[in-house]
Amino acid sequence: MRHSYILVIIVSFFNTIIFSQTKSDLKTITKIEKSVITDFDIVIDSNYKSNQPITFQCLLKTDNGKQINASGYVAYVFLNMVGKNAKINSAGNLELDHTNIGIESSVNITFRFKKDTSITKTLNLPVNFKGSLCLDYRGEKGKDGEHGKNNNRKDTDPLSVFAIGGNGKNGENGGNGKNIYVCIEKRNIEKLGKDFLVITVLDSALNKTDIYYSDPLESNLIINISGGNGGNGGIGGRGAKGDLPPAGNGVPRIAEDGWYGGNGGNGGMGGDCGKISLKISSSAAFYKPFIEIVSIEGKGGKSGLPGRRGEVGDLEYMGKRFAAEKYHIRNPSDLYENPGKPGIDGNCNKGNILIIDN
Repeated sequence: MRHSYILVIIVSFFNTIIFSQTKSDLKTITKIEKSVITDFDIVIDSNYKSNQPITFQCLLKTDNGKQINASGYVAYVFLNMVGKNAKINSAGNLELDHTNIGIESSVNITFRFKKDTSITKTLNLPVNFKGSLCLDYRGEKGKDGEHGKNNNRKDTDPLSVFAIGGNGKNGENGGNGKNIYVCIEKRNIEKLGKDFLVITVLDSALNKTDIYYSDPLESNLIINISGGNGGNGGIGGRGAKGDLPPAGNGVPRIAEDGWYGGNGGNGGMGGDCGKISLKISSSAAFYKPFIEIVSIEGKGGKSGLPGRRGEVGDLEYMGKRFAAEKYHIRNPSDLYENPGKPGIDGNCNKGNILIIDN
C-alpha cells in the first residue's frame, strides 16, 4: 500500500531479533562467571541518537585489578536497568522509554550488575531526540504451544492405552494491531529553546495517551500497527517402548514395535492489522516525507510436528534381555502421529489507514 507521502513498508526496527552468543561471547561470559566483579564503567557512543538504540561499552572491573569488556550480547546477559526510563535489548544496546522521559534535556539512567545487584552505575544522559523514532502498536505475538510429553511407560506396565505420546498444544492466536489516533504538530518548547515535533497517540481501547517528541530536522517517524504472529503448534510427544508379552514356557518373548507418538498442535491464527487515523497539522506538513506506517497482517503459526514412534521393545530369552529387531510392526493409525495444521494469516482491511490534513 502506498500513499503520496506515507510509505507502508516492512522495517527491521520492529523485528524480534534473538542474538545467539558467539564463541567470543561465550568465552567472555565464562570469564565473568569465574571473576569477582567490584565495579564497572559505562561508555556511551559519542554519536548516539536518543530516539533509536544506543551502543555502549560496559567495562567490568575485577578484584585483582583487571578489566573485562562486557559489550553487546554479553552486556545483555549481565546488566539490566533500574526504573522504567530505559532497557537493554538483546543486542546489548540501550533503548530509552520516551513515554516516561517526556520533554527533558537529559535523563538519569541506572545500570545494574545482575550477579551482584548492589553494584550499579548511574549516568545523566543528554536527550537529543534525533534518529528513527519507532512507535510500536503491533498486536502481541501468540505464545507457542507446549510440546506433548514423552511417554516413559515401561514395557512391563499394563494397559497399553496409556502408552501413547502426549499431543502437542495449539499455539495461541496473535493479537490484532492497535486502533490509534495520532496527531503530529510542531511546537516551540520554551525550556529547551527550540522547535520539536510533538506526536500524540491515543489508544481508545486502553484509554491511554502517549506523547513523544522528535527533532524535526534530524529524525524520522515509524508507526507500526501490524498484527501479531500466531504461536507455533507444540510437537507431539514420543510414544512408549514396545510391549513385552507375558512370559512363556521357555519361549523367547519378543516385544512389539514402539507405541504411537502424539499429534502435533495447530499453529495460532495471525492477528489483523490495526487502524490509524493520522492528523498532520499545517505546522508539521514539511515532515510528511519522513513518516512511515507499517501495516502487515500477522503470520499464522507453524504446525507442530508429530511425535516420534516409541523404540522397539526388547527380546527376552532365558531370563536375559536383548535388543530386538522389528518383528512386529505396529500399523499406522489415522488417530496418532499427525502433524498439526498451520495457522491462517490475519487480514489488513482496506481503509485501515486514514490521513487527515489540517
